[in-house]
Amino acid sequence: MSQPFNVPPNHGIISRRTFVQALGAGAITTSITANAFGRPIMSENSDVQIRHIYEQWHEAIVRRDIDRLMALYAEDAIFETPSILVTLTGRTQGILRGKSELRPFFEAGFRKLGNELTRWYRTGLFFSNGRQLTWEYPRETPQGDQVDLVEVMDIVDGLISHHRVYWGWVGFQTLVAALNKTGSTQHKGEQ
Repeated sequence: MSQPFNVPPNHGIISRRTFVQALGAGAITTSITANAFGRPIMSENSDVQIRHIYEQWHEAIVRRDIDRLMALYAEDAIFETPSILVTLTGRTQGILRGKSELRPFFEAGFRKLGNELTRWYRTGLFFSNGRQLTWEYPRETPQGDQVDLVEVMDIVDGLISHHRVYWGWVGFQTLVAALNKTGSTQHKGEQ
């Protein structure tokens, strides 16, 4: 049974210490299922689920297997990368929402870019806390430089719910060149 607990008169804002005291007294019982943006709170995933995403995502990209790739994403997944501006014409933001937007991006990327952007070399090292998965495609590879990327994925119930791609300096140069090429092609078509 909950113990009575008075919230201090500072607009309901309590310190961490007070929160822990209230929690210990049983005065706070809550089940938070979403963050402030309405996204699900990330649950712990098993090591098997995390490794599955790590291995299968890479395999699907290298093999350009769109169905295998899309099976790894939650229906309402968010994807963020500046390469959206290069790959999909008419986009002004590097954010896609839901599989219905992700699928055309990856399909266009497979058609337009193929595997030219990177050698897809990675060291085999990844980091995860059971909720977030991170790995790098480093600039320097045994075969020379490649586009350098860091993949960061929030995993909920064994699926990618939010995926962010961060680009290094070689990647940035590649994106700028591609954007300039895309921009000049689009402007020629407008004349």
